[in-house]
Amino acid sequence: MKLRIVAALAALLSTLATVNASVVNGKCTGSGGAPGVCISTSSCTAGGGIYITGACPGTPADIKCCTKTSCGGGGGNCRWTDQCGAKHHTVSGLCPGPNGFKCCVPDPIVCGRDAEGNEKRCIP
Repeated sequence: MKLRIVAALAALLSTLATVNASVVNGKCTGSGGAPGVCISTSSCTAGGGIYITGACPGTPADIKCCTKTSCGGGGGNCRWTDQCGAKHHTVSGLCPGPNGFKCCVPDPIVCGRDAEGNEKRCIP
């Protein structure tokens, strides 16, 4: 009986640790629900981001949830590539963190074509 209780308790603790643990370079949620990445505070500020405490549990003390809510002009923001939706495209090199965390920018609106058939783009 004691063995079953100990085994059940160990399984429960293992599950809780998995649910609450974050990883360096992993996803997190920043201030206001902004998509973020768990990186060092120095990498975050060097990349133009801001960070919050407490959103990357289980990581070293200097790892915080970093967000950057403006990039690339025209309404872009940093987010995970799988969160950059339809009518948007990603731009590399504008966001702090790993390769999968990129600037997500709205696609330009095409207003028509000029005499040569080239697209005329409107500012969204």
